Amino acid sequence: MKHRSADPTPGSPSHPDREAEQLPEAAGASSLIVGGSLSSRVALAAGLWSVASGLSVAWLGPAPSAGSTALAVALLSGAVGYAITRFVARRLLRPLDVLIEGTRRVAAGETESTSFEPARADEIGELARSVDAMLRGLYHRRTNLEDSHGELVTRNLELQRANEVLNQLSITDGLTKLHNHRFFQDHLTREIKRVNRVNEPLSMVLIDIDDFKTLNDRYGHAAGDELLVSIARLMEESVRDLDLLARYGGEEFVIIAVNTDRIGAYQLAEKIRTNIAESSFLLSESLRPMRLTVSMGVAEYEGNRKRFFVSADRALYSAKDQGKNCVVVD
Repeated sequence: MKHRSADPTPGSPSHPDREAEQLPEAAGASSLIVGGSLSSRVALAAGLWSVASGLSVAWLGPAPSAGSTALAVALLSGAVGYAITRFVARRLLRPLDVLIEGTRRVAAGETESTSFEPARADEIGELARSVDAMLRGLYHRRTNLEDSHGELVTRNLELQRANEVLNQLSITDGLTKLHNHRFFQDHLTREIKRVNRVNEPLSMVLIDIDDFKTLNDRYGHAAGDELLVSIARLMEESVRDLDLLARYGGEEFVIIAVNTDRIGAYQLAEKIRTNIAESSFLLSESLRPMRLTVSMGVAEYEGNRKRFFVSADRALYSAKDQGKNCVVVD
């Protein structure tokens, strides 16, 4: 007949509650081994191994009466082994932990505050110094790269400003500071395209200083340049901001009057002619005031660019033939 064994008592080592109480302790010990730095894990594992080895020797010893002595020797051996292992871990493995943590910070981009410079003369110290030198080199190269990038940005801005200045100079008359003939032709092209699309009026006024060659011959080219600048400033005060006033060449100027028919252009031209005729111009080398007049030709755009300019030019020559100092509309 089989006898059923009695259930374990709550206080016995094999009782389930007792086993459950032991699980957290085992889990805590394993967490100490798994967690922490490399040196602490190695030191703890070595110490536990030494104690376990000593206990196994005491347990399997031949003389039961010598068990207490063997246990004491085992514990002493474990403590000594743990101390030796901890010393080795502090000297060997802890610097490796420092290197590992440092490389992690470098990988995360913390190159400025990371250093591996140890006070060691062995292979680990040499490795740390090599890594530290490499890190300093990377930091200096990155700093140089940032400085070069900043300098490149500055140079690009300077080049952009220089290009803007050159572009402005290429479309500006050097003497009068008005737009030059090149800009006038480009602007006329854009305006013709625009008025063809929106069907607005567009007029042109050609202006020529009367007897300018005689003035140059009498007073010199420097005086003639002064007169050109003075007349340009006077005309600038009369035109609207949306109109274009440009130096066409020599003593000739041109106005593109936006959204203006031939009647409005005639009124603008007559205003400019009157202002110039009533003004006195004082040259630098002469204290006697001078009087100047201009002749002007007006035309309105009627769908053909070439005919547009020819009409304004024909009106200008007609004003010259009619005695100068007048405005003629073609």
